Amino acid sequence: MRVSPRYRQLAKLHRKATRLQESQRLLSEGQFRSLITRHPLMAMRVAASIGRSLLRGEIPQEDVVEEDTSPDDSTLDEAIELIERSVAARQSVSGAQHAIESTLLRSAYRDSEPYLRLLLRPSRHWLIHMAGGTQREIDDFGSPSHVEALLLIHRSGVLQITFALTLPENLKGSAFSAFTFGGNLVCQASEISEPIIANAARDRYERDVSHWLGEWREEEEEGTRWRRMQFREHASFADLFALYIDAILKVVKQDGGHEWQCYPVICIDKVTCCDGESEWLEAHGAYMATICNGGPSKLRESAIAELSPKNRSLVPDHSVFVTATNSLRIAWTESDYESSFIDHLQLIVPIEITLLQHWQLRNLESRLHATDERGFDVQAVQHEAIYGLREYRQSSLQHGTAIELTEHLLGAWRTERLHARIIDSLDQLQQLAAMEQTRQSASRANRLAAAAVVVALAVGLPAIEDTMEIAKKIPEDGLWGTLAWPLKHFANQGDLGYWKLYIVLLGTVTAAYIALLLKRYRFGVMVLRRAGYSWQQVTIASPSQRSEEGADSDG
Repeated sequence: MRVSPRYRQLAKLHRKATRLQESQRLLSEGQFRSLITRHPLMAMRVAASIGRSLLRGEIPQEDVVEEDTSPDDSTLDEAIELIERSVAARQSVSGAQHAIESTLLRSAYRDSEPYLRLLLRPSRHWLIHMAGGTQREIDDFGSPSHVEALLLIHRSGVLQITFALTLPENLKGSAFSAFTFGGNLVCQASEISEPIIANAARDRYERDVSHWLGEWREEEEEGTRWRRMQFREHASFADLFALYIDAILKVVKQDGGHEWQCYPVICIDKVTCCDGESEWLEAHGAYMATICNGGPSKLRESAIAELSPKNRSLVPDHSVFVTATNSLRIAWTESDYESSFIDHLQLIVPIEITLLQHWQLRNLESRLHATDERGFDVQAVQHEAIYGLREYRQSSLQHGTAIELTEHLLGAWRTERLHARIIDSLDQLQQLAAMEQTRQSASRANRLAAAAVVVALAVGLPAIEDTMEIAKKIPEDGLWGTLAWPLKHFANQGDLGYWKLYIVLLGTVTAAYIALLLKRYRFGVMVLRRAGYSWQQVTIASPSQRSEEGADSDG
């Protein structure tokens, strides 16, 4: 597993501490030859330090090894342990994702490195609902929700940001439903790091710190400042996504698309009201259908059966309900330990892969609509289509249940229809490209022909003189003499007649060319008239105007 470049200095410190630890062990055991062989630079530094101390007479010779070569064991052990623990804590989620992908995805797909995962700076949020569903007070900044942000960048240009947070306990009814849709206003206040806020600013006004909401915290964390913002109106996680995506696009210097999708994955680790799936579905079946499908709060009986999703779990200790709107995982057996986000990645990672497949096609369809048949965009889109359609046709998943989940979601999102539209659009784009190539070839041929005519006219004056000499010799009687009479008229005028005929031919060709241009390009400005006809005979007055007119007439 690879980490971001900002860990390079930490890795250097870890290597240095490890070398010091090993050098200490070799010195304490008297293995000076091994020290010179394994760490020659360290051995030279130790020898130089000992030599300088002996020359200055600072320590007795018999105490050199004991004082200079006996570093504190606990200090090195604590330093190495601190570095390893810090890296493990920050990369535990990435390691779990990598482990799941190693069993879930085909090895050839993983080796091609189709996407990159990054761990972004987290954020803190004070939700409007607290444990038990109670409403948070306005100035209550206790028990914040820590939100991890994970970024996935696919080679097709698709971005995914996963926000992971733990909801308050014992949420019921509308308090729980508020967290099942990303656009719901559930955040009363937020605390976000300065790099995210600064990079999300799009213009000079937004870059002015005096216009930013909230205030900076006094202490820094993770080497940067954090700003606490209390919203006049509550914010949503869709707003948080917009903030992060603006910052990312500014850093990579790219313009983002306007289409995005929020797909919540809700994991319930403990149910206290019911003793199992059947009892819970019997008591809360209508509520589950409403949550999973985003429908109205009250459903008719037949609609409940139609909208109730299938349990896709193969084990009895938990259920998994997957719909086009969101996914719900409910654990029926209470675990001996407190579960975390890592425990739910078995469900989240396949959903991420499915979203990638779907949005590759969505992105490709948008590119097809915006592609100009002229230029190299056609080739670029066709190149993208090769990889995008290949990932869709040849699923990267090799796990049976994950494939079933992917097929279900892609079917719910009508991805097959999207795929068919893309194939049709590619065929039409290819036809348009062929037509454009034909048009360009014809245009080049016409330009060459026009150039040939111009050259012929430019060097055609001697040929006109020869033609006039021939016309003089034709007898005036008969049909051929009659046809040659206009040429004889110019031929009898000598050189001036030759020049007049040349100008007439040149003007004729020029007029024909201008007529062709006028036929292809019509001059003038098209004026768009307002739709409909303005009716002037009747005036429609508002009720207030009619009442005022009535009062005036009464008076």
